[in-house]
Amino acid sequence: MASPLIFIHRQRNPNGFVKSKVSKSSISTSQWAHKYVLYMARREGVVKHEDVNHGLFGKLENNDNGNFGIIKNIAGTAEYVKNKVKNGTCLYDNIVSISKDDFGRLGYDDSPDGIKAWQQLVKDNVNKMADKIGIPASRVEYISALHIEDGKPNLHLLFWDSKQGIKPYYKYKKAASEMRGNLTKYVYADDLKELSETKTSARNFIIETAKVLNRNIPTSYLDAIRAKIVNLMEKLPKTGRLSYDFLPADLKVEVMQIAKDIIKDIASENPDFKAEFETYKKAARDMAKLYSTDIAAHDKAEEKAEEDLTKRLVNQLLKSIKDINRSYYIKGREDFGTQKNQTMHRNMTMQLLASLFRCARDENRKPHSKHFIGKTDRIEARRDAQQKHSSASGLNWGDNSL
Repeated sequence: MASPLIFIHRQRNPNGFVKSKVSKSSISTSQWAHKYVLYMARREGVVKHEDVNHGLFGKLENNDNGNFGIIKNIAGTAEYVKNKVKNGTCLYDNIVSISKDDFGRLGYDDSPDGIKAWQQLVKDNVNKMADKIGIPASRVEYISALHIEDGKPNLHLLFWDSKQGIKPYYKYKKAASEMRGNLTKYVYADDLKELSETKTSARNFIIETAKVLNRNIPTSYLDAIRAKIVNLMEKLPKTGRLSYDFLPADLKVEVMQIAKDIIKDIASENPDFKAEFETYKKAARDMAKLYSTDIAAHDKAEEKAEEDLTKRLVNQLLKSIKDINRSYYIKGREDFGTQKNQTMHRNMTMQLLASLFRCARDENRKPHSKHFIGKTDRIEARRDAQQKHSSASGLNWGDNSL
């Protein structure tokens, strides 16, 4: 499992001061900018370009006709950035880093291809980062350098608005979090793809299991579930919108418990279903680990994955109840309860059970998922295994009489 991407974002006030880590004294932002450009370009560990004694690259209006490439005049660039700050331009200072384990595994290493990958990361993301600050792509200037020390890379990236001029300094509090999220998706695209495929595979297996359930659930179990649903229907409004979000607190608890009971009962009798349900939750947890080291955040992601699937069953259940109310409820009829019990037949209950698995397919419409939908080898293998016991559904329900 990959380690979370390390991202530091600082917004440098042109009228402020920066405290030196070495001398512990404070210098103006313009002085800091001059020193920092030289530090980025020439410090020990910088990955230098061929035939030049520095590692600075980027895109400046006064360098190579404003095209992306190697920065030619380091001293001139340091002075240029310093004067930009003196004239009121805010600087946005960023550091991107990954763990030693991910250094070579992801291809972001010190090989020629790895260095190109870091440079491409900057080209592909700097305008998106600047957009979070409100800087148009046409006005973004930036310099960057890659430092590698003891197998750990640090990418330094400094960008600003080339046409900013003087304006009040404003701190964009949410920008750093959004930048970090986008960079994580970019750097760990392959890992996220694999986890998304795992989730998709798990969902597809569950959907296939649902098809078998439609043929093999015994009447005794349907009667038990049907009794709970009929009892719930007595408490729900007979007209108007039915949605989990708008239910009273006590009914939310009751309807969620019915859905959880359905999932629990199936999982207790079907090891394959249980394994895939756990795989789905684990994939959600592993995705969270790419974004944060906070264990509480990992727990929350896993809980949310389970809750999302359960809520989907709940809302499908409510939709089915509303359809029955619309079809069979006649105002003033005293035999609604009897009529309702008659309509809660076997097929309707099986549709409710299967709905959990059908609606799970909607989860594919999330970031990255559009790249991952398809028949993977794992899906095919699981389908083959499921087909072998399709006649019995893999469930030990006991009474299979109709």
